[in-house]
Amino acid sequence: MAYQVFPASRRTILLFRLNDALLRVRAVVRAVINRRKLAAELRNCTGPMLNDIGLTPEDVAGAFAEPWWSDPSLRLSVLAVERRANHRKALAQSAPAYWAARRAANPASDISAN
Repeated sequence: MAYQVFPASRRTILLFRLNDALLRVRAVVRAVINRRKLAAELRNCTGPMLNDIGLTPEDVAGAFAEPWWSDPSLRLSVLAVERRANHRKALAQSAPAYWAARRAANPASDISAN
């Protein structure tokens, strides 16, 4: 059974466009609020504190250099996740060499048993 498609009325089109505009305004307001909250939270953070969460002061400065209507929290969270993933990858790649060096330095003890 085929469905008959009726053209949308002008009122329906106007309501869809109005809804779209309101959603965009809401997104900008939310981004501005998030920007202010994030700026207040990160204002007093030192380099080591930022490093603990996987960020650098340059990351923060770069995120806040974006236009005022964009939300820097998304960029900062992506940077932190990428940095932690790269750190884990580097640790995983260096672990076999670390244990081989420990075994070579102390062949009498069985390090693998620990």
